[in-house]
Amino acid sequence: MKMTAQENAAALRAQGYNCAQAVVGAFCEAYGLEKEKALRAASMLGGGLGGSGECCGAALGMCMALGLACGSAQADPEKKKAQNALVHQAMDIFRQRQGATLCPELKRDKEGCDRIVSEAVKIAQDMLAQQAKSV
Repeated sequence: MKMTAQENAAALRAQGYNCAQAVVGAFCEAYGLEKEKALRAASMLGGGLGGSGECCGAALGMCMALGLACGSAQADPEKKKAQNALVHQAMDIFRQRQGATLCPELKRDKEGCDRIVSEAVKIAQDMLAQQAKSV
């Protein structure tokens, strides 16, 4: 039986991966990114950007997942504007549901991080479903 994205993210967390790795790793298969490369790219984002306490790694992984699905490799100002709007919307939803975006304000214990990772995956899934409907 195939795991859901949330189950995949939970499994990655259980293996010791950081929040950003867990979220973006959950979307690799669906968007054709080699999991090892994604995990490497997100490896320094946990703990709020390398343990600095800045933006939550789960939120950063959520934005990476949105980029995998909706991002552009071209330097196109119009596409950049649309992508920025999508990230702002995702971060607004994340902030509304979690109450903050900074890692120390969110981090209470490992279970708290697991819950936040699950929610970040759900936000990305919901937004991607909404994007698919609008195309």
